[in-house]
Amino acid sequence: MLTGLERADLSSWLRIGGSIGFGLTMLMLAMLMWLAESPSGWSQPAAWAFLVFNLAVWIPSVLRVVPGDASAAFKGVHVVLAFCSVGLAALTVWATSRPPIYKRTTSTQMASNTSAR
Repeated sequence: MLTGLERADLSSWLRIGGSIGFGLTMLMLAMLMWLAESPSGWSQPAAWAFLVFNLAVWIPSVLRVVPGDASAAFKGVHVVLAFCSVGLAALTVWATSRPPIYKRTTSTQMASNTSAR
């Protein structure tokens, strides 16, 4: 949905590519931290940074697009994208702040459990 001028603008592509890459990275981080036995100390601050980043990008964007003269479809898509982006960021914060799904057992722990029987 980039206009002709935006297609030629490197900063537009960097912003879009950076946002998508950052979003995918944070989503993968959230999934890994949710599965990990002990999340690293930087995972939750990184997830919060992702949420703040999304809010800083989408709130001004929605406030600029919705009252503008764009079509209703464009406004609707913009609002849905904003909602999904912020929602995924919030999900990332939630996933990095909750306990892991399961506790991993190392091969040494498994061997000691087997020999104790």
